[in-house]
Amino acid sequence: MPAEILYDRMKTAMAGVILPVSISMQAVQNTGKRRAAGRAGCDTDPYSPVSTRTFQMACQIAALELDSEIHVIVQRANFRTQESVEISKMSLRNYFAGALLLPYRNSLASAKDLRHDLKLAMRFEASLEQVAHRLSTLQR
Repeated sequence: MPAEILYDRMKTAMAGVILPVSISMQAVQNTGKRRAAGRAGCDTDPYSPVSTRTFQMACQIAALELDSEIHVIVQRANFRTQESVEISKMSLRNYFAGALLLPYRNSLASAKDLRHDLKLAMRFEASLEQVAHRLSTLQR
């Protein structure tokens, strides 16, 4: 997904929301660059593919914006171990990231159009793993 599209989605979804970090077009395009000391931000590995960095940013959005909702869902599950709680939180953040980057209707329509071929990765500028995971969550 081009950086401009992710930036537009983030700005629309977060209109009026005050975050402890700022998200700028430059941050979306250059997520691998280090920030000045003391400045909040989302740093990712500059050597990772763009699809990986974009996914990591979407996971950060989930962590920042949906933490209380994720906490409620996980509490209701009544897990026995803290490890199970953490794995569930990570899974829910990953699910959110997949849904943000590969929106349900667009993904489903494209999956049908391409007969569930992994060429969807090119269409959405996502990794094969991200597309395969999203395909597994689509209802048929």
